[in-house]
Amino acid sequence: MPFQQTKRPLRILGSSGSAQDRRRLVAAAVKNHKNDPFDVLVGDWMSEANMTFNATKHHKGEGIAYEKTFISALEDVLPEIAEHGIKIAANAGSSDTKGLYDALLALVKEKNDLERRGWENLGLPIAEIDHSGQVIITKTRGSNGLVSVNTCKSQLLYEIQGPRYYNSDVTAYLEGVKFEELGPDRVLLSGIHGGPPPATTKVGITGKEAYHAEMVFWLVGLDIETKARMLEAQIREELGNRVKNLSLLEFTLNGVAAEDAQDQASATVGFRVVAQSLENEYLSPPNFLEPILETTMEFYPGGTFHMDVRTALPREVHEYFVTKFPQSRISHCWIVHSRSGYKGSNANVGFYIRHDDEYEWLRALLTVEKIQQLLAKEYNGGRIERLELPNIGAVHFLLYDHLDRGVSCTTTLNFLGKNVGEYLRSKFVDIPVAFLDSGKI
Repeated sequence: MPFQQTKRPLRILGSSGSAQDRRRLVAAAVKNHKNDPFDVLVGDWMSEANMTFNATKHHKGEGIAYEKTFISALEDVLPEIAEHGIKIAANAGSSDTKGLYDALLALVKEKNDLERRGWENLGLPIAEIDHSGQVIITKTRGSNGLVSVNTCKSQLLYEIQGPRYYNSDVTAYLEGVKFEELGPDRVLLSGIHGGPPPATTKVGITGKEAYHAEMVFWLVGLDIETKARMLEAQIREELGNRVKNLSLLEFTLNGVAAEDAQDQASATVGFRVVAQSLENEYLSPPNFLEPILETTMEFYPGGTFHMDVRTALPREVHEYFVTKFPQSRISHCWIVHSRSGYKGSNANVGFYIRHDDEYEWLRALLTVEKIQQLLAKEYNGGRIERLELPNIGAVHFLLYDHLDRGVSCTTTLNFLGKNVGEYLRSKFVDIPVAFLDSGKI
């Protein structure tokens, strides 16, 4: 009889989803290692926003071009990391990986070779991967929050951009993905298999800086759209020929004034004037802020602008382009949940149901044409790809170029794409009465 060895699963702690994630939880998890052990700490401190900013700083030689929050997350628990033999895999180098390495090395040396010196407070995720490849998703013990089939569906649909998830060294095939609840805060993930890496790899390119300025006005009560048209016409008149020097000039209403409002805030709508230019001078106060303020004495009734006009001063923005390089050269609604996100200028949005009997209705409803209809004025004519994931009751869409030119340069409020799903969920559709008997989400 061959020798058999029982191996415990490898426990991987997901410690960070962005540079803004709660760094204190990293230290808390490390310090609680004896009660809730893990083997590997992984984290992503990067996003298209800080990759873009750091690329610019690196190009200009101005300041630190790696993600400093990675260092601050670890510096107080380096001794414990060494004591427990915790391995770390992090994406935090941004545009200066060598700089991050040097900074971490200096920190270790400074510490004298690692010598000691509800709905809130949600726990960090843990993936348990055993020797057979089985994956169980859980979270740190004793923490708040929830790990369930629905929360796992939500996170998956947030990230993917089609049936395959491409990495530089492997491709994950997602069509068969399935989640199964094993118990409180324990979900089995199955149905994903791997394959060879793609022939190409995605590359993000930061463009030369441009300049952005904006002003906000408050419109109150009745005739909001008429007031907005009046203000736009007045501003265009005052800007005159300066408009020719702008690469973009947008006027947008944000919100809807409540009818018979019980307080003034409920009757107030924001009106944004957004401009961009390739040259700083064209958005300087004499060319943007001052001409707009000169309309003050002819404003719409109740005309008021935001007191903080610093946003009307030009600031740098950077276009972010996504392209491919050859790999050989370099790497919806009461009853439906949704999750959306972004990659570059593309938005991805997934919808998933609560009960299995709702899926056929969902997949029949959500066609590409239906998504275009639900997007309404938000649809810009771009290509839309559709993906069905029947094992998790989900339908996923990839909206190409839906988010303008990337997170740091877009003029929309929804710069991360996270509200596309909530917007589409809010649209009216016909729902079978039988499904409503189960209640509202």
